[in-house]
Amino acid sequence: MKVIKWVLATLAAFLLLVCIAIAYLLIVVDPNTFKPRIEQLARDQDVDLLIEGDLDWQILPNLAIHIGRTELSSNVHPIPKTRLQSTALSLDLLALLQRKVAIKSINIDGADIDLQNMAQAASLAAAPAAAAGTADTGNQGDLKAIDPENEDSSGMPLALAIDELDIKNARIALPQSQAKGAGAKMQRQVIENLSLHGRNISLDGTPYPIVLRFDYVDPALPDTLSTAFESSITIEQKSMRVTAENANLNLILGDKPPIAIDFNLTYDGQADTLSVRDFQLTHGDLKTTASASAKNLAGDIEFETSLDLKATKLRHLLRQWQIDTASIPENALNRVAFSSQLQGTKQALNAKSITIQLDDTTFTGNARVRLAPAKSLTLDLKGTSLDLKRYLGDAGKDANQKATTAGKGVPGEALFAPIAAPLAWLDNGEGTIDLRLAQLSTHELTLKDLKLSLQARQKKIQLKQLGMNTLGGSVQTQGAINLQTSMPQLNLVTQMTNISLAEASAAFDTGAVIEGQLGLSLNAQTRGATVDALHNNLNGQGKLNIASPHVKSFNIEKAYCDIAALVEKVEPVKNWPAGTRLTDINADIQLAGKKITLSPYTSGLGNLSLRGNATIDLGTESFDVLAITRLSGERTSANGCVVKSKRIRDRDIPIRCRDRFDKAGASSCSPDGNIVRELLQEAVIKKISESNLDEKTGEAIEGLLRGILNR
Repeated sequence: MKVIKWVLATLAAFLLLVCIAIAYLLIVVDPNTFKPRIEQLARDQDVDLLIEGDLDWQILPNLAIHIGRTELSSNVHPIPKTRLQSTALSLDLLALLQRKVAIKSINIDGADIDLQNMAQAASLAAAPAAAAGTADTGNQGDLKAIDPENEDSSGMPLALAIDELDIKNARIALPQSQAKGAGAKMQRQVIENLSLHGRNISLDGTPYPIVLRFDYVDPALPDTLSTAFESSITIEQKSMRVTAENANLNLILGDKPPIAIDFNLTYDGQADTLSVRDFQLTHGDLKTTASASAKNLAGDIEFETSLDLKATKLRHLLRQWQIDTASIPENALNRVAFSSQLQGTKQALNAKSITIQLDDTTFTGNARVRLAPAKSLTLDLKGTSLDLKRYLGDAGKDANQKATTAGKGVPGEALFAPIAAPLAWLDNGEGTIDLRLAQLSTHELTLKDLKLSLQARQKKIQLKQLGMNTLGGSVQTQGAINLQTSMPQLNLVTQMTNISLAEASAAFDTGAVIEGQLGLSLNAQTRGATVDALHNNLNGQGKLNIASPHVKSFNIEKAYCDIAALVEKVEPVKNWPAGTRLTDINADIQLAGKKITLSPYTSGLGNLSLRGNATIDLGTESFDVLAITRLSGERTSANGCVVKSKRIRDRDIPIRCRDRFDKAGASSCSPDGNIVRELLQEAVIKKISESNLDEKTGEAIEGLLRGILNR
């Protein structure tokens, strides 16, 4: 009994001493006296620490410390310049005795972090993982499981747990990025009003809630981007498994519709895999679902993704973003959808089963991209009918004309930018594009069975095929484009069959002089950095055929018959049609700048054959046609004129037709050279020779006339 009393008395005395010691520490010892020592210890580690605020602590019921205004930075370590208005940490004493870091609370208010470089940003991003690894880390920095019963006491492993985490009023200035353009100011992105709240945080696999909110300010954005993230997080330290269940990310940019993203995520550190399930993005009328998985995250990553953008009214979404859609017809952009299966690694990306829906048009196909040298791109798309008038509206035709006119002096780097940019990305790699479209309609043309196949490498494009059915016929083109020099070079081989010149004239509103079915085989070359230069440097040659040609603006048969009537001194035929219907025209064709030359060409009508040469100048919009006519028989055609004079029949009669496109008419054609004078001279001389004059007198008069007429 005495022993028990002695033990109890001893315990009471010990507890009394402990209470006296605690009271002494709390009342007598001022923790602020330790600030110089703490700051010196930090300087010994090449860390600049300034504690401007007060230090305060408590021991019971929990070990707690409160730090006032503090500044932290380092010129040696990747520690950003940081200011803290106040920081408080509270630990569970009983849990510490059980070799666990049981944090009752962490409270940080008014943190201001200034990141000067990416190394500091990486250090800040790694801070949570470093805190989680406080328990123990291996040589590779991997988190290890805690087993208090088996751990050596010298190691003193600790299992981390936080009852409450509260960070508020934080600000993070991101590293500066240089703005493009001369004299541009440095751009700075800032995260403001950051708050992070968590409860019952642990590494033992118990779920705990996390709420993160902040405002993102970027000079490139029209407004502040408000961000909120909520999820139930689970971290299993032993298996290195992290899950985020019922995660929700909400983004709001000014007064625009919010972007809501919901998903579930699992990361397995031991298997080095990541999976994202039940991903759904909602933004106004836009809805997207997806799933993804990845493995070998720390090495040669491999991933698979399924993406499905549901059909949405894109024009409505554009209006919500205050983007002007007045120029877009109401029946356009009312149904836009996309889906694909993606597979990839660090070196390559493969998009299978691509489906793109644009209103009534559907594209399907596949794409492959190699990201590592040598880069490559393979795209294979097949589409139904696409009506560009639906998107250009009534003003589209005028806009196209203005764009063409404006592009005449555009520098080569801008003119060929749509081609040059992908080639620059490919570097020395290779690109292949195969595009097939059932029909493409514009204000000018309707192209059916459009096929485009090309290969690109080292700023060279090989046009393997550009084929289409249009204007009642077909067009097939092959060629090459070389962009390796400042003066791009183009080589094209074109084959046209049964192209309706009437339809072409109506489509392009050119007021063409001739109609018919065009057949053309052409080999052309040009070079230049502007549209004008490409026109001016154009050279080409080939064969041309026009079946059933109809010269609309002038009548060659009328010009011939007028000459015959003048020579024969008969009344000319007066009622002629405005144009001329000829037999097939066959010609050699040459291109030189904006001039088209047919030399020679052959044609005819009825008993009248035609040959000669012709020049069409697209620059001056004029033509110059030499028609050498020859009549076989007495009548030019069934509805033509009768020519009795043998001096005119079976003789070359040249006729020149020359005018501007917009002024061509009956007066455009006239006899060429001195043919009329020659015919009249021959007629006078014949009359004299047929007169009743004696032989000497007749010869004398004929000689005199020939001398006067230079014959």
